[in-house]
Amino acid sequence: MTGKSENIFEVCVYNPDGFTERDYFQVRDEVLAANPDYWQLFQPSTVNIFFLHRKNGQERSDKLISKIQRLKKSSALFAALGVGVDQRDYIVDIDSLDKITTMPIGISLKAINNAKKDSSAGVAG
Repeated sequence: MTGKSENIFEVCVYNPDGFTERDYFQVRDEVLAANPDYWQLFQPSTVNIFFLHRKNGQERSDKLISKIQRLKKSSALFAALGVGVDQRDYIVDIDSLDKITTMPIGISLKAINNAKKDSSAGVAG
């Protein structure tokens, strides 16, 4: 494996109160259903999800964003969630199954900043 540049859609799901066991697993299930190329609980309040552009990344990321938006409306427990997206090039290691093996390299704060703006801080149940 060697690092190479890939165009990626990064989706960030942010919970200003931090995820609890109760809300994290529901968000995780939505993330896994979107079949990301890589994802990680980055902080207690942030999940970063990465989709390779060349593998229908925009379509898969758009579907995940829609699911998170529906989840926000479904219960006061999720009302404070924020979701943001950014598309850019990252350096990644990709395995033989065409999955990203480690956190993509490249600093971008756009997705997290968009997620924080989208969040309704203080509304969580």
